[in-house]
Amino acid sequence: QSSTGELRITVRDSGGLPVRCEVTLVSDANDVSQQLETAADGLSVAKKDAIHTPTDASSYSFASITTSDQQLYVLFLNTSNKTGVGPSATGLSGAGLSFTGVGAPGGLLYSGRTGVRRIQAWRALSAAGATTGSTTINLDGTSTSMDAVLLEVSGIDTSGTNGSGAIVQSAATKVKNVTSLSVPLAGFGSPDNRPLAFFSHRAAETRTQ
Repeated sequence: QSSTGELRITVRDSGGLPVRCEVTLVSDANDVSQQLETAADGLSVAKKDAIHTPTDASSYSFASITTSDQQLYVLFLNTSNKTGVGPSATGLSGAGLSFTGVGAPGGLLYSGRTGVRRIQAWRALSAAGATTGSTTINLDGTSTSMDAVLLEVSGIDTSGTNGSGAIVQSAATKVKNVTSLSVPLAGFGSPDNRPLAFFSHRAAETRTQ
């Protein structure tokens, strides 16, 4: 049986100039690939680091990075379990950042068997205090592997608390035994808003981006 899950958030631009920014991240047992497009003006996205490991653990850490104040940091992660439900991240912090969950608490549980895999999205924005260091993901159980990516988004709305002003909406969905996946979003309030998405699928599946 095939199963796919995706989380998507919409990011608000800080200005009125048309921008173009799309991010796609694919993870399986063999590779992590990415596509990044950045506008000359306005919104831009940079991958700061990624974790792709089959190691079983209840805590995982990114390599040390240097963060900046007034930038949005988005962290997507995917956990799994052989039985029961995929463990959930209980806290993410480091490099002067303290992350807040995006979307429904616990993210999205998916897979052919109920909930053995989980996708979550988190956000952080430091008004003052960004520094250099490693960001750690702490889980409420042991994951059979970890796929995660940490993105830095510039040119965003910095109002609100911990990046809340930059996140306009979020949505998540899952499907089985299909060749495509759609995540409906409400109409964008600005033509400069852009989607930012992460999706996962089972390693045995053949896939073409």
